Amino acid sequence: MAGRTDGTPGREALQLVPASRPARVVARMGVVALAVSTLTLAVVPWQQSVVGTGRVIAYSPMERQQNIEAPIEGRVVQWSVQEGTRVKKGELVVELSDNDPDLVQRLERERSAVLARIEAARARMDSIEGRMEALRASGANAGTATSERARMASERTRAAEQAVEAARASQDTARLNVERQRQLSGSGLVSRRQLEVAELEMTRARTETERAEATLAAARNEQRALAADLAKVGTDARAAVDDARATRATAEAEAANAFAELARIDVRMARQGAQRVLAPMDGTILRLGGAVGGEMV
Repeated sequence: MAGRTDGTPGREALQLVPASRPARVVARMGVVALAVSTLTLAVVPWQQSVVGTGRVIAYSPMERQQNIEAPIEGRVVQWSVQEGTRVKKGELVVELSDNDPDLVQRLERERSAVLARIEAARARMDSIEGRMEALRASGANAGTATSERARMASERTRAAEQAVEAARASQDTARLNVERQRQLSGSGLVSRRQLEVAELEMTRARTETERAEATLAAARNEQRALAADLAKVGTDARAAVDDARATRATAEAEAANAFAELARIDVRMARQGAQRVLAPMDGTILRLGGAVGGEMV
């Protein structure tokens, strides 16, 4: 095998030197290990779990720590528990007292006054309801009376119309008689006296006609006036009833406001009655402390 003059092996010499058997075995094992690792990483899940033994405790919302707040603003009269005391549900925790010792008496007086207002509003409502019934009855009676008067006026109008027709007929007859008497008087067949009597009858007939026409006009005016009165009676009756209804609505609003105020007073009195704070569940008192609006456990 030829070599270089400087003492290093040539290229041909390096290519002709075979690798040792252990090196080849190690290389093959490395390739196999790399392939197995890649396959394992592709198959094994990323999220890992650990198996262990023990006990897990999860409290329900009602079994967790609870704050007991005072239902009223006041001061603590007596604690029935201490920190670390075991209590059962419903046992007394603390007794409270309002800052104002006369508050309950004042609330009772306010409640009595509100009840009196409610009774007064109800009495007003009943009175207004009776007034509305009376107004309806009065309006109906007035309407009936006015309708009857209007009917009588209508009958008088018809009678006056018939009287006018009769008077005009009499006037036409008297006029024709006068014309005939004048013709006869011109021929000398009747006396002057008969002509004058005929003319007098014609004058009387014309006067009766005018009187009948005047009576008819008066009857028609009365009929129109009664028709207007009938409409006015109905309008006035409805206006009076509407006014009474509005007054009743005002009384109802006052009663509703009084009921709302009564409910607020009852709530305050109920809170005043809840001056004994009880344990809401079985448990242990952890801490006694103060808070805004009352004592908190």
